[in-house]
Amino acid sequence: MSGHLSLLLAIPPGYATAVWPGAGIALAGLLLYGRRYLPGVILGSFLTNLSLDLGSVLSIATLKTAFIAMVIAFGAGAQALLGAKLVQRLFKFDPGLLELRNIIGLLALGGPVSCLFNSTWSVTILLVAGVIDWSEYGYSWMTWWVGDSIGVLIFLPLAFIWLGKPRECWVKRRFTVALPLALFFSLVVIGFLFASHQEKKEVMHTFIQRGDVIGDALDKHIVHYLEAVHAIQSYFASSNHVTRQEFRTFVARTLDRAPGIQALSWNPRITAAERNTYEAAARQDGFPGFHLMERNVDGELITATERPVYVAVYYIEPYKGNEDALGYDVYSQPQRRLALDLSRDIGRAVATERITLIQESGTQAGVLVFVPIYNAEKTPDSPAERRARLHGYAVGVFRLGDVLAAALAGTNVTDVWVRLYDDSAAEEPTPLAFSHLDDRGEVKMASALDPQSQEGTLNYTRRYEVAGRTWRLTIIPDANYLVANRSWAGWWVLAGGLLFAGVLGLFLLSLTGRWFLDERRAEALAESNASLSDQVNQRIRTEQALHTEKEKAEVTLHSIGDAVITTDASGDIEYLNPVAERLTEWTAEEARGKPLTAVFRIINEETRETAVDPVYRCRNEGRVIGLANHTVLISRSGREYAIQDSAAPIRDYESRIMGVVLVFNDVSETRRMAREAAHYATHDTLTGLVNRREFDRRLEQSLASSKHYGTRHALCYLDLDQFKIVNDTCGHRAGDELLKHIANLLSNEVRERDTLARLGGDEFGLLLDNCPIEKAFEIAETLVSNVRDYRFVWDEQPFDIGVSIGLVTIVGQVETAEMLLSHADVACYAAKNQGRNRVHVYQPDFSGADPHHREILRIADMRSAIDQNRFRLYGQPICSLGEEIPQVQWYELLLRMVDQDNHLVLPGSFVPIAERFDLMGQIDRWVVRTIFRDYKKLFPIEDPPNIAINLSGNLLGDVSLLPFLREQFATHGIDPERVCFEVTETAAIRNISAAMQLIRAIREMGGKFALDDFGSGLSSFAYLKTLPVNYLKIDGNLVRRIAEESEDRAMVEAVNQLAHRLGMQTVAEYVETTECMQVLREIGVDYAQGFALAIPEPLPLTRVKSNV
Repeated sequence: MSGHLSLLLAIPPGYATAVWPGAGIALAGLLLYGRRYLPGVILGSFLTNLSLDLGSVLSIATLKTAFIAMVIAFGAGAQALLGAKLVQRLFKFDPGLLELRNIIGLLALGGPVSCLFNSTWSVTILLVAGVIDWSEYGYSWMTWWVGDSIGVLIFLPLAFIWLGKPRECWVKRRFTVALPLALFFSLVVIGFLFASHQEKKEVMHTFIQRGDVIGDALDKHIVHYLEAVHAIQSYFASSNHVTRQEFRTFVARTLDRAPGIQALSWNPRITAAERNTYEAAARQDGFPGFHLMERNVDGELITATERPVYVAVYYIEPYKGNEDALGYDVYSQPQRRLALDLSRDIGRAVATERITLIQESGTQAGVLVFVPIYNAEKTPDSPAERRARLHGYAVGVFRLGDVLAAALAGTNVTDVWVRLYDDSAAEEPTPLAFSHLDDRGEVKMASALDPQSQEGTLNYTRRYEVAGRTWRLTIIPDANYLVANRSWAGWWVLAGGLLFAGVLGLFLLSLTGRWFLDERRAEALAESNASLSDQVNQRIRTEQALHTEKEKAEVTLHSIGDAVITTDASGDIEYLNPVAERLTEWTAEEARGKPLTAVFRIINEETRETAVDPVYRCRNEGRVIGLANHTVLISRSGREYAIQDSAAPIRDYESRIMGVVLVFNDVSETRRMAREAAHYATHDTLTGLVNRREFDRRLEQSLASSKHYGTRHALCYLDLDQFKIVNDTCGHRAGDELLKHIANLLSNEVRERDTLARLGGDEFGLLLDNCPIEKAFEIAETLVSNVRDYRFVWDEQPFDIGVSIGLVTIVGQVETAEMLLSHADVACYAAKNQGRNRVHVYQPDFSGADPHHREILRIADMRSAIDQNRFRLYGQPICSLGEEIPQVQWYELLLRMVDQDNHLVLPGSFVPIAERFDLMGQIDRWVVRTIFRDYKKLFPIEDPPNIAINLSGNLLGDVSLLPFLREQFATHGIDPERVCFEVTETAAIRNISAAMQLIRAIREMGGKFALDDFGSGLSSFAYLKTLPVNYLKIDGNLVRRIAEESEDRAMVEAVNQLAHRLGMQTVAEYVETTECMQVLREIGVDYAQGFALAIPEPLPLTRVKSNV
């Protein structure tokens, strides 16, 4: 209620108030009733902020409003709590406010100081939420702070007067403080209300003048547009026959002078018998594909069905931008038909309700105005005669956003929202157009749901009668207008008056406080003697209560789940609860009187040394002491328990230590789980060997010791030779079992100080500590021999397994551990290249390893290319083959890499390596992120084309791929219908289950999917019907020589027919000659891609093609 009343003091147009009583009332509540009053403060603030009509600040019944109101409410509660704490901590708070020091401290800390918090908190919240902008931050902050501060200065004393205790101090102040304060406050309010009323009238008058400028401009444009349509009616009435060129010449001048008109047209009434004649005449006029059209149930333009009568768009100007409307049967659509029939029967212009124009490519609403034209010198008198003599209609086509923008241009009005509605509907107004005039007077289209366009106190309305419909213009100010027209004079008058009222209250409180202090001093002398007697009695009661509490404590300790031991001041045991008895295996009777160390024996788990007695430290230091980590309790029988505990002093009423309480519990299971977690952090879960991370760390240590101390170590890189056959033939379970067997086999042959690790997949690493290369070679040969002799059997099927080992010496000359692994990998590659199942020692000049070494260098180059953004996107159009001139349908994105020498690298040189070393996931994500982020920059046209993105087969089983794609679609606002993802058929068939899930998920999002390189595999046809793709891309090896090779043509025909039967469209790749393209047309392939159509071009495209 106080919030609503304070708004009576708000100053337009910002509607900020210079006093907020709630701040003072909230602080008084917390000071008088404590924290239990805080929920009431928050709830009251929340409901007040939620229900107040604050125009641009808050609006009712929205989730955003509720959230902002709740956050502000928490700020109000925090401010009240802060003020109360400041007063209570920095001053000895006197509820009676008798001393001047306490009065000033209360009003200063509770007012201007604590009010800094909520003004900063709440105004910042409004800024972050977009409710206000930076231009309003200072004004809003100052208003909020002053309003809260004055609310405390005035209403805190008033709240204490009515609610404060002791009552005898405050009841007498109702006349000496409250009455003068209320009278002066009333005078200030009355003066302010008068000044505020005058300011409101001035603001409203200025706004109405601006509204009239816009209203008159719109009225002038509407009249001009209707006159243009009637002019066509008069032109046809005065001529026996109007040709298309005559019509174009007649309306050209009108269109030049009326930028808000989308089109003017002549729509004749055509009977079924006249249809062929009209269509033939239009074709002779230069429109060879002309025919009457209508929309089907899916909204697509089709040839008009047979009907008795048509009203078709026959002449239309300008033709550019309105091509889709030519030939459209307006009479086929119910909304338009109602307006046509009414116009025909009454003989006057009739406008449709809001519609979407046939030629509309954006989101603007449209309206058609029909004026009937009869085969008579004047309009027939009766409806029946008018129907019989109807010749056609002059039609005005209007995009309402353009109409409104044309009217607003040149009005020189700024900082307003302009909205146009159709009030003709019986239910509710229909929105037609929305615009915004910014601070420079520029017209911008606005959203119908823009939060800043809600109607407030300032608004302007005008209605227009437009061809039988009623339109309503509404104008409201924006935030800039409110800021520019804000008045500070009335605000300062009000703030100054209220501030003086607060100072007056402080003076009256101080004066009356002195009177009560004198009375209290006299009463205090009489009470002092009685107090001494009460203190003696209180001490006796305290000792009795302490004994009682001790008995209650023992009962409580007996039932809790932790172990508890209490001692006396000397450290001898007084009590054990049942849990402590179980863990120590001592009963309370046996332990009572014994030293704690005799019963509570603890050691360090790692050093096995006796741990420090926590009770001893607690007694000496007089504070809570906790056990050190890794502490173990040894029970009476010798059993060990991992424990954690704390010892706290027990004090009497004079704070002297009278004993210690020790609380501990069994954490054996927790420590066991922690040890297991630490083990799994450094070991492979499948084989139990050291994992890659721990192996890299130990390798770094070995390299460091070699550099500093000259010690020699050896590194082996092991790669199983037949693992993939087992894994592919028998499945992953068999592969996992083989890895565990091999891990055990290798572990038995290495020394205890050496490190054997699984690096990933079927690759192992062996770090031989302090081992010369000769000894390392012997160990490696032994490992090769043992693995060669081992035979793995799965489901009674035997497999021979081998291992290739690359061996390298660890010496200080090698710079990094990564380089060591690279050398070992090169040596392993050489071992495989020399026949597998052998050991090869790395030699820097070994030429057989050069290709593999170059491959590894290429990996490093790719990793740096990812970090340095050295990939480039190219686009190659995919064209339809249904037309004589192929039309571009979408662009496939192709990837190139720039190497360290700034040379362009084609994907065939780096993609296979990236797939082998699991880099394609990072590269594919770079492609998606880049094209989505820079979509409109890479295709710099108004309507960018659809795109196709290749995905690596390695990503099919990546569970993070779909969340990543959804996030990118949402972050960059890309319509999934514009994107087609491609994956090769071999990758899809290799992981058919994951491919099906990915395809379905992408299609559910609205995206498309293509199967690339189809025909390159042998099992494709068997799996094709299980993959719900949109497009089938026929492998270029089948397409390239289709004009010369009959077998290739037969294969393509078969693939094309099968795809069409399954509801897919086909794309031919590598189309390099016009002869090839002609054969593909004859076969019926839908789309083509290749050098015969267009070569790949670097993005961004300087010109996006529509055909080739």
